[in-house]
Amino acid sequence: MQFLYYARGSLFETKYWLNRAIARELMAKAEAQNYAAQLSNIARQLNHFISSLKSQKSGEITVAKTLRESPTQYITENLPSSFPDVLFDEQEISWLAT
Repeated sequence: MQFLYYARGSLFETKYWLNRAIARELMAKAEAQNYAAQLSNIARQLNHFISSLKSQKSGEITVAKTLRESPTQYITENLPSSFPDVLFDEQEISWLAT
């Protein structure tokens, strides 16, 4: 949650600098307002996420209220014949690890 608080603080700092950019005529007002609106939307999402985490931490949210995806089976019969059975061989994996 602390990281989310920092993220929210950075978001508001960005909005401050957008206002400064408008005042200094460094960018168009409409463009800055568009960015500010997007940042406000993200701030609301962050607040909701923080609130949700707080509720989970305090035990207010039960398992029935959590979002879970149902398991899915991947259909492989329609894949092109050129699709490899193994995406990465051992040599490629060892190269990625270095």
